[in-house]
Amino acid sequence: MAKVKIQGHASGTGVITVTAPNTSTDRTITLPDATGTLLNSDGSAANLTAIPAANITGTLPAISGASLTNLPSKGKNIFINGDMSVAQRGTQTGVTGSQYLTCDRWNMNMSDAGTWTYTQDTDVPAGQGFSHSLKMDCTTADASVASGSYMRLQYRPESQDLKQARWGTADAQPLVMSFWIKVDNATGDFCTDVLSLENSNNRTVSQKFTYGSAGAWQKCVFTIPADTGGNTLGVDTGGDTYFQIFLQAGSDLTSGTLNTTWATRVNANRADGQTLQAASSTSNNVYITGCQLEVGTSATDFEYRHYGEELALCQRYYEQTTEVAEQFPLAKAREADRLRISSYQYQTTKRGNPSITLLGATGDGGGTPSASGIGTHSFRVTCSATGDGQSPYFNGYKADAEI
Repeated sequence: MAKVKIQGHASGTGVITVTAPNTSTDRTITLPDATGTLLNSDGSAANLTAIPAANITGTLPAISGASLTNLPSKGKNIFINGDMSVAQRGTQTGVTGSQYLTCDRWNMNMSDAGTWTYTQDTDVPAGQGFSHSLKMDCTTADASVASGSYMRLQYRPESQDLKQARWGTADAQPLVMSFWIKVDNATGDFCTDVLSLENSNNRTVSQKFTYGSAGAWQKCVFTIPADTGGNTLGVDTGGDTYFQIFLQAGSDLTSGTLNTTWATRVNANRADGQTLQAASSTSNNVYITGCQLEVGTSATDFEYRHYGEELALCQRYYEQTTEVAEQFPLAKAREADRLRISSYQYQTTKRGNPSITLLGATGDGGGTPSASGIGTHSFRVTCSATGDGQSPYFNGYKADAEI
C-alpha cells in the first residue's frame, strides 16, 4: 500500500483525511489556503472555488458542445451594414422617389410620400454599442395620405445568402428580424413584411408593432415563420426577397386583413392597421439602426463586425472613391488619333458587372474618358487623342452593382 505523509500546519487544529491512490511514485499535494470542493470519486460536485489559476495545470477533458450556450455566432446576421456604420454615398437631399440610401445596402421604396433628406447620424439607443443610425428627415410633408402612398425601408439580400432558411421545403427554418427605431414627434402602429418573389413566388407575411413613445428608441422583433408552402429559393446573386419596414401606407395597403402567416400576396393585407404616417409632418424625423436578420425564433445580441469587414461586404454592391482632382490620369498623347487605355481594379469583387460612373472626366481637349470592358473584378477607361500632348484624367468613379 502506498504511504501518505501529511504535515500539519503549526497553528492549525483541523483534521484532514486523505485516501492514497494506488501508486508506487511519491506524490506531493499542496492545498490552497481557501475553502473549496474537489472532485468526488465519481466526478460529481466538480465545484472548484478559490484555487489560483496558476495552480491548475494539465489537459482538460473534452467538452460536449451540447453544454455550450450563449456563445457568439460568426456570420449569423444576414443583413449587411445593419448598424449603419458604412455610408459611402454621403448625405442625400430632396429625395421624392425610390433609391439606395446614404447608409449602404438599404433602399427606400417610396411613392407619393413627401420629400426627404437622408443622413448618417450619431443618435443611437443608449447602452447598445451602436455609433451610427440612418436618419430620415422629412423636409416637405404629405399630410393627406393618398390611397397609393407608401414609404418602406427595404433590404434585399442575395438569394444565395438565404439558403440556410431552406424555404419552400419541409426543412424550412424560421427567421427573426430585429431593429431599433425612433420617431420624433409621432406615435402609432406600423407594419413590417417580407415579400418573396423567388422562383415565381408571390407570397407575403407581416407583423404589426405599436410605437408608443415619441422621441424614444424602441426595439422591435419580427418573428418570420418558416415557409414550407412556397417555391424553393434560388441560389444565385439575384435578390427577389424583400424585408421591409413600412413608414407610411395608404389605403391600397391597409384596407384588408394583415397576413401574420405566409399567404399569396394581396396588397391590401400587407400593412393593415398602419396608423404611423411618417410623411405627415416635417417634425417626424425617423431613425433606424441595429438591424439584424438571423435563423431562429428569438432575437440574439447584435453581431458586430470590424469596420473594414463591413465596408468590404458593402463594396460588393457599391464602391465609390473620394473625388480628388486628376486622381486617375491617363497616358499623355504623343500624337493625334491614338487611343489611350488604362485598367482599374475594384477594392472588392462585385456581385455582378456594375454600372460605372466616372467623376470629373476631362479629355484635355481630346475625347472624354469613358468606361468599357466592365467586369466583376475590373474595368477599363479609354480616351482618344485629337492632338499631341493631351493629358486626359478623371477624378474618381462609382461602381454600382446593387440588386
